[in-house]
Amino acid sequence: MRKPLRIALIGWGAISRRVAELLASAQDARGIAIVAVGVRSSARAHDIPAGAELVTDPGQLAGLELDLVVEAAGREAVAIWGEAALRSAPAFAIASASALTDAALLERLLATAEANGSQLILPPARLPGSTPSRRHQRCRSTRSSTASSSRPRPGAARRRKRWSRSTN
Repeated sequence: MRKPLRIALIGWGAISRRVAELLASAQDARGIAIVAVGVRSSARAHDIPAGAELVTDPGQLAGLELDLVVEAAGREAVAIWGEAALRSAPAFAIASASALTDAALLERLLATAEANGSQLILPPARLPGSTPSRRHQRCRSTRSSTASSSRPRPGAARRRKRWSRSTN
């Protein structure tokens, strides 16, 4: 049997909790271990996964023999935890990709990744198995109904004819 994938989660908000929940309910959860949860303040992190170490300093990631660090705590967390994550694990997944708009931060992260043979991962914005928020659904439906297109949407002419007949 191979050893479990050792993960550290940065942040313990809704996203990290959902990731932990999905991993715990996975069919082969034995193959994955959340070994650490990184937060700025230990007062914010209660009910972390059993067996996970609560870390409040990025330097504490060293020595945990991590396979992956997953950030889900906001742009500031990428700046605080990123370099330590890349030195401590072969991969650092960033949920707050907008942090990479800071050119200096991006350069530091890339240099650290290159020096340590690690990689930055930018995952899709939505968790598998989750449903889009109502706000996301509203934005998507607004965009599709107001989007200008040179090609009419299928059935649009038929709907217009039905509507004009029913109002006459």
